[in-house]
Amino acid sequence: MLTRRFGLSFLSVCVWVAINAGASADQRFCFQRGDDVVVTTGTAGKPLKVIQKRTDPAISPDGTVVAVTKTDAAGNRSIWLESVDGKSHVRVEDGHARGAYGALWSGDGAQIAFNVFDGHHWSVGITDSHGANFRRFRANPSADKDYFVTGWNLKTEEPLVGDLDQIYQVAADGSVSWKKSVTELLGPVETAGYSMASDSRLYITPDGSHLVLNVLDEKGEGDDGPPACVLVADTQSWTLNRVAKQTLDPHELWISADGKFLLFTSMDPKSRNPVGSIYRWDLEKNTGVRLFRNATAPSASQ
Repeated sequence: MLTRRFGLSFLSVCVWVAINAGASADQRFCFQRGDDVVVTTGTAGKPLKVIQKRTDPAISPDGTVVAVTKTDAAGNRSIWLESVDGKSHVRVEDGHARGAYGALWSGDGAQIAFNVFDGHHWSVGITDSHGANFRRFRANPSADKDYFVTGWNLKTEEPLVGDLDQIYQVAADGSVSWKKSVTELLGPVETAGYSMASDSRLYITPDGSHLVLNVLDEKGEGDDGPPACVLVADTQSWTLNRVAKQTLDPHELWISADGKFLLFTSMDPKSRNPVGSIYRWDLEKNTGVRLFRNATAPSASQ
């Protein structure tokens, strides 16, 4: 049974509110729409910033900088930091990688973690908030494996990395400060029915009491394979509880730095819309709100 902030609400019936609400007027949201990145406020008025021909956006916790992926004419991807006021455009150091994408900010905004490709395998790159002081993480440098950034421990501000078999927490010196196998966390796929994907996201809450993650529901039925779902695990007992409506297919999970609400992308229930919408999920009340239609890759300022 979940305790503390989450109480018993995860075991109750979900309440659905399909309106553009649940956000403060001065909070900044960032998302993908078509080929562009949009920065707007919680009132969903006129965009504050539109960054053309960029993907995979992530806005900094203070709402001033957006990390985006730029793809050149040859198909090579790199990560850039674009200031919302338009005054700064900085390429993030990536160790001369052949490709980089998928930046995620730490909860305090001091670090950025992302995926880098060396021509053979994917690893995780980590820099400071200015895109400098690059370091690369591979749990086993000689292993024939790919490693992807999955999220952050919001208590220690250390990135979480996955290889589909293990979850690693990376200390500042590059060592592994904590790890757990996917089977230990989710249980055997054959009985528990959950599995990790390369784009699964995981976050440990600021008090360290819970792990929030999105995984594949192997027992569910989706149009293009198993649908995704959001789980919350107590970090003492590792008991799993499912949140959000089962009619949703939550991907691109993001959590606020205070651990109180989630953003994710999902197809609209009973909709033929191929893009889907962005939803905000309150973890205390276990209620959902649709914020933006025809949008993906959400993040927000704090």
